[in-house]
Amino acid sequence: MRSSRRGIAAALAGLSLTAAGGCDLVLGIDTAAAPCGDESFDSARVTDVLPADMMSISWTGDRMVYSQDGRLYEQALPDGEPRLIDAAQYLPGAIALAPEGDALFITAEVEPLLLQVVVRGSDASWALDGIVPVGTLAGSPSAAEFGPRRVLVRLRANLPEVQEYEADDNRWKPVGDPHAVPGAYAPNLTPSGLDMVYHDAAGDAPAVYVAHRTSTAAWFGAPVAILSGTHVFPQLLGRCRTLYTGDSMDGDLTRTVRRHDR
Repeated sequence: MRSSRRGIAAALAGLSLTAAGGCDLVLGIDTAAAPCGDESFDSARVTDVLPADMMSISWTGDRMVYSQDGRLYEQALPDGEPRLIDAAQYLPGAIALAPEGDALFITAEVEPLLLQVVVRGSDASWALDGIVPVGTLAGSPSAAEFGPRRVLVRLRANLPEVQEYEADDNRWKPVGDPHAVPGAYAPNLTPSGLDMVYHDAAGDAPAVYVAHRTSTAAWFGAPVAILSGTHVFPQLLGRCRTLYTGDSMDGDLTRTVRRHDR
């Protein structure tokens, strides 16, 4: 059944930069539609944010959604109070926040995996929505500031096929054919939609990769490693100079959210 709400495909389509939180000079938002570069984060300054099993960050870096012990929380950064998101029905296996912070993809840990969306209401509460792209794991979508929202979705868990979708009123429209992208989760888009970022643990040299395109009319070019090691849920923000990751510390099963600044 479809929700009476408009869903992530439409609810955020009219958001402006002002709704996203402020001006570029204050919050580090860059509204120029240009792809990021390939500069490495291997020697970047690293800041620990907080412990979390998984996380997703807003465009401005002022808000994070994360999970701990199977529960979802949102928290203002750098030091806000956590607030429980109780709209999710199942344990989360993956999450991806919209750049404006008003909608959230959740992969529910059921059999088979179930991709869901929750949307923030006017009273800051969250509610399930029925308008979801086909697939199992979604990455962070592009921002409405740059046109129709795009999102990359892994069609089946543990398989490489990733489908791109575009928001089209109250539905997600497939764009092109599926493409093989390594990794256990779905790639995250930068707010412009011109870069995808993902972690590939295959082989002897796991790393975070980025791939670019000059227009959303094309698929991405060849990927380039920008951070060596195991760093899951990577998000490239802050005019391409800030990378957020989830890192395991000294064999601990609990991850730490880390911010890497070049």
